[in-house]
Amino acid sequence: MTKNLLTGWGAILVLVGISAPGLMGMAVPPTVTAIHLASGAGALFVGLTKTTQAARKFAIANGVVYGLLCVVGFHRTGADGIAAPVSPSWSMGLPGLFLTLLAAGVFLFLGMWRTNRGASLRMIF
Repeated sequence: MTKNLLTGWGAILVLVGISAPGLMGMAVPPTVTAIHLASGAGALFVGLTKTTQAARKFAIANGVVYGLLCVVGFHRTGADGIAAPVSPSWSMGLPGLFLTLLAAGVFLFLGMWRTNRGASLRMIF
């Protein structure tokens, strides 16, 4: 189930990367679009070709990366709600940071929860 959900999430990220220039009226920098495309393509690859354990590790690693990007973005957000760019090609407002936080949460959920005979969810810890 983890592999199937990761494959679906990867497809969503690829679609977001393709449609990013006009996504919900936000100005999405090319670097962010490239991150969505790369992580989505990676999720598709791992979800379709690798083991469930590899899919969990990939999801956790991407969740951590997206989470760190979000923390850096919130840390660098000014009083006007505009995030100061970490680099010239990385500039997002608060809506983009909340979407990054959402992506981190989805990746971490996919990596840290597993099904028990397909019936219920439980933590791996």
